[in-house]
Amino acid sequence: MPAQRDGLTLRQQQRLTLTPEMRTTLSVLRMSGTALQEHLEAQAAENPILTLRRPRSEASGVAPSGPSAYDLALDTTGAERSLGERLRAQLSLMALEPQVQDIAFVLTWSLSDTGYLDIDLADLAQEVQLPADRIETALAALQACEPAGVGARSLAECLSLQLIELGFEADLAQAATRVLDRLAAGEIAKAARATGLDAAALAEIAEALPKLTPYPGQAALPAPRVSLPDVELRFPDGASPEITVLRGNARTLELDEELLSVARLESDTALASYGTEAEALRRALSYRTTTLTRIVAFLGDYQIGFFREGGAAMKPLTRTQLAQELKLHPTTVGRAVADKTLAHPGGVVPLSAFFSATLGADSQDAVSAYGAQARIAALVAGETEDAILTDTEIAHKLKNEGVDIARRTVAKYRGCLNIPSSYDRKRLRAAARMRGRV
Repeated sequence: MPAQRDGLTLRQQQRLTLTPEMRTTLSVLRMSGTALQEHLEAQAAENPILTLRRPRSEASGVAPSGPSAYDLALDTTGAERSLGERLRAQLSLMALEPQVQDIAFVLTWSLSDTGYLDIDLADLAQEVQLPADRIETALAALQACEPAGVGARSLAECLSLQLIELGFEADLAQAATRVLDRLAAGEIAKAARATGLDAAALAEIAEALPKLTPYPGQAALPAPRVSLPDVELRFPDGASPEITVLRGNARTLELDEELLSVARLESDTALASYGTEAEALRRALSYRTTTLTRIVAFLGDYQIGFFREGGAAMKPLTRTQLAQELKLHPTTVGRAVADKTLAHPGGVVPLSAFFSATLGADSQDAVSAYGAQARIAALVAGETEDAILTDTEIAHKLKNEGVDIARRTVAKYRGCLNIPSSYDRKRLRAAARMRGRV
């Protein structure tokens, strides 16, 4: 056998990484209007080339004569940090390689409100052209943050992470999540036989289950805060729809062009660095404005039924479908719509509400989950005291209307709408009737 010899080998390899400008673009696109305003104020305070201009009234096109009650509320309401901001603060304190930290930050921008990771890691690897092991390392860092369970890609992984946080071994926690139904039912012996695990250990996990939450992000959500909508969509009579990005648009920031020209001529100086950052921020704002405008323009056309008739007319739509129509990456769409709201003549609605699952196999009769919720709310609103609908009856009525929906899905949507059960609705109506007689 030939002897092995140590040696040094030089190898050239091309690889794309998250450049500072790419990080800025991704971050700005993901931020809500409120978060972005705070970020711009911080940047303008530090960078002498930047000036943050208070926008004129977008509705009228003229400067307001004085602060409105809404402006005063904005100025006096304490801003709570979002889940993503809290996670990024924790990640900043970890001893992570710069590239891993960058990826972990990207992952925080792709979390749902409930704390689950709303992105496919393979898609992310393709987008940023980085090895899968780097992304897995970043995911592990994210999942090490509080609240426990955040960054999970499934309910089983979410509960497993929380069990590990409580002190259970990782292999035991992961195996236990495969027999959750038996553990929840108290069938410890059956769970032990199915997994080959110690019954005493599984009994401890069963005892810990009530302490877990399927939605770790909700516990970390900040209290509601006053915030302007991010985008406005109007339908003038006889004119094309008008779209206005209300906050964080490209007109919000002004650059000192004379100072910027000097910065471009210099190198390896603080001023040159400020100039690079200022131009990157301006381009990021422009990209954010353009992307939001394109998305809202598509929604204004595709969801015209919703804007004219209300929630029941919401059509099914996925982020992937919209991305294909606009020739964007699905993760770009996800970042663009996250934590942002749209003002329209009927009110204010989260942009994420326009993306919901399809209920019904026939594409022509398909109904969105949002539309089904609106129909459930309408059915409950039309109830009489003597005809309170159960979840089964609501599901039956919707099926007669062509909506393929199960009773448990009705119960889930009813919970999302904060509508009590049929039993509680009967009790509340009876109590109201008795109060009326007193």
